[in-house]
Amino acid sequence: MANGLDITTIPFRLRGADGKVSVLYGVNEDPVRWGWAVLELGWFSPELVRGFPIMQATVDTPRKATPQTWAGFRSFATTSATPVRKSR
Repeated sequence: MANGLDITTIPFRLRGADGKVSVLYGVNEDPVRWGWAVLELGWFSPELVRGFPIMQATVDTPRKATPQTWAGFRSFATTSATPVRKSR
């Protein structure tokens, strides 16, 4: 556990070189630390986003980092939400 977050390590092998992805994940207890304030959103308040999930992944590989080698590592985030029904 780091910074109150759990850590999972995922090993991989790419073109003969061993590497790993370290994933920190947990509950966002500090939205400012995770960069929300930097976005300068007019509606932002830490209380509005506190408690949502947070994830940070770090890729470690002994290969030289070049645009070509990093092009294979992509970040994807998707969301889904159930519409809120207004009570009558």
